[in-house]
Amino acid sequence: MVRRKQRSTLKVSEVTGIKYRSKFEMDIHRTNPELQYEPEKLEYVVPAKKRTYTYDFLTPNGTPVEAKGYFRPGDKEKLLLVQATGYDIHLLFMKPDPKMIAWANKHNFPYAVGITIPNTW
Repeated sequence: MVRRKQRSTLKVSEVTGIKYRSKFEMDIHRTNPELQYEPEKLEYVVPAKKRTYTYDFLTPNGTPVEAKGYFRPGDKEKLLLVQATGYDIHLLFMKPDPKMIAWANKHNFPYAVGITIPNTW
C-alpha cells in the first residue's frame, strides 16, 4: 500500500506542548482540558475494491508481459496485488536498472532487459 506523506501542519500548544493537527482541535482541548487528545489509534480494514489490470503483451506461449521503463507511483503495489491473485506476469525492463532488477528478484518476477522477449516466455 502506498502511504501518503502527512503534511507537517501540526500546531504546538505553548501551554501543554501537545502537537495538534489543527487549531480547532487545540481550541477544543483548551476549552475542555479533561478530554484526552488522540489517546489511541483504531485499526480498520479498507474494503476490497475490484480493479482490472491491463498488461502490455501476451507471448505465443500465453505469458503476460509488462514493459517497464521505470516504476510509477503505485506500480509495484499493483504488480504485487496482481501476482497475489495467481497471475504470472513477466517484466521487460527498458534498461538494466539495478533497483528495478533487485525488486523483481526479491518478489520473484521473471524479467528480461531490452526489447527482445526471451524464447522461454
